[in-house]
Amino acid sequence: MQLQIHLEAVGDAAAPDVDTLLSLQRWLVGEPDVVQSEIGLSTATPSPGELGAAVEIISLVLGTGLSVGQLLLAVSNWRRTRPVAPAVVLTRIDPDGVSVRIESSDPAAVAAAARALDG
Repeated sequence: MQLQIHLEAVGDAAAPDVDTLLSLQRWLVGEPDVVQSEIGLSTATPSPGELGAAVEIISLVLGTGLSVGQLLLAVSNWRRTRPVAPAVVLTRIDPDGVSVRIESSDPAAVAAAARALDG
């Protein structure tokens, strides 16, 4: 399964910068369950009709040993370390392009997001 992650501001907080995204990437690379996945940082151009510059994203290809739940748990743990936790948007890359926005570290919300992404 291929996923993309990008970060968004929550409420009145400033938009996350590239350093924040790199922090998440380093966190994921350091997670024993996630390290077996292919993780890359890239840019994506806005969709037609969208305003703005290129958006930095983390691209992941989940291996057979990593579940979406494990990935979301790692992201949730990273969010708890942030003074102001950005929203994390995960998008499954396939024809239906399911997108899940995570603004909570609540285990029930993380489990619901995992179910949505697993399809």
